Amino acid sequence: MILLPLSLQFITYKYYKLFYLKKRLTRGITSNIYKKWLKSGNEMDIESPKFRGTSFHSMDSKGRIAVPARFKDPIRLAGGKLFITWFEGALYAYPPAKWAQIEQKFQDFQDIPLDMLQLTRFFLGGIEECVSDNQNRILIPQKLRQYAKLKKDIVLIGLTDYFQIWSRKNYDRDTEKWMDGEIDEHAKGLKSLEVRNIIYKLVT
Repeated sequence: MILLPLSLQFITYKYYKLFYLKKRLTRGITSNIYKKWLKSGNEMDIESPKFRGTSFHSMDSKGRIAVPARFKDPIRLAGGKLFITWFEGALYAYPPAKWAQIEQKFQDFQDIPLDMLQLTRFFLGGIEECVSDNQNRILIPQKLRQYAKLKKDIVLIGLTDYFQIWSRKNYDRDTEKWMDGEIDEHAKGLKSLEVRNIIYKLVT
C-alpha cells in the first residue's frame, strides 16, 4: 500500500470534494454542505448559479408564472423565495441576499436628489415577498401585475443576480425603441443623466 505525503493527500481530498459538490449542483440538488462550502470562502472555485438569458412564457389566469428551467437553480438556492418590486414599466425580482444588498445601498446613500425621492418611495414601498410552489410557479401579486400590464404573454430576462418580468407587449415596444435609438419614456422623466446613473447603481 502506497501512502501519499500529507500535503498531497490534502490537495487530493480538496479536489475530490470540489468535484463531488459540482456533481451535486449540476443535478439541481442544493444541500447544506454546498451552502457551507460557499460560506467558507470557496466561491472562487465553484460558480454560484446565475439568472441568464431571455425566456418567453405564459402567465395563468391566477397570475402564476412558471419558473424557466435555467432559473430554477438560483431560486432553489434562495430557498424558493423572491422579493419583487416595480420599476421602469417592468417587475424586478431579487433573491433575498441580493435584496438585502439593495436595501443596504439605499440606507447608506446620503443626500438623495429631489428627482429620486418619489422613485425611492415607489421602488422600496412596492416590494412583495413571493415564494415558488412545489411546481416551480410564482404567484405575482395583483398590484404588480396591473403596474407591469401583465396579461398572458410575458418575458423573463435574466441579469445574473436578479431578473426582470415584462409583458410581451411592453418588451417588444421597448426593444423596437432601443433598436431605433430612441429614449424610453421613463428615462425622459429623469432630468439628469447623473441621477439616472445613481438609480441604476442602487437597483442593480
